Amino acid sequence: PVPSVLPDEVAGGRAAAQVLLDAGVRRGVVVVGVDPTPNAIAGPARFEGISGRLAEEGVGIDAVLDCDWTVEQAFAAVSSHLGAGGRPRALVCLNDRIAMGAYQALAEFGLTIPGDVAVVSFDGSELAGWLRPKVVSVELPFVAMGRRAVELVLDPDPPAQVLVDMPVQPGASVS
Repeated sequence: PVPSVLPDEVAGGRAAAQVLLDAGVRRGVVVVGVDPTPNAIAGPARFEGISGRLAEEGVGIDAVLDCDWTVEQAFAAVSSHLGAGGRPRALVCLNDRIAMGAYQALAEFGLTIPGDVAVVSFDGSELAGWLRPKVVSVELPFVAMGRRAVELVLDPDPPAQVLVDMPVQPGASVS
């Protein structure tokens, strides 16, 4: 067995939900994306954290929009939802590319961020900083994970698995 260092995706999902709860969102939450990889870890774990934290406050998820983790697929999924009369109060996008597609769809339907729809995303990629308004994104902690991996290599009795916290990068996509 080889030790592994992973982001704490469940806690990251809980953090994303907490951003919305702190902003007073209590209805209209829509999750965008499914993990397209067989035996995926990130998407299901993020969803577990999001739905679990919201449920603790009595808040449900109104819809899950299935799409691959691409700009184009997210744009199509959110556009379809809006075109069918869906009016989310908040979108939780499972990565920053999904958020970019969601931003474009919301703009085409004349909806503003965060005025009409709050948006929270994941990964904390460079793309997150380019979206306007800047998206709140739960960051993949690559540097912290690398640091912890080196520590495990030097540890004579390492644990089998280490989970690293995913910090929330602030933005202006939630008010």
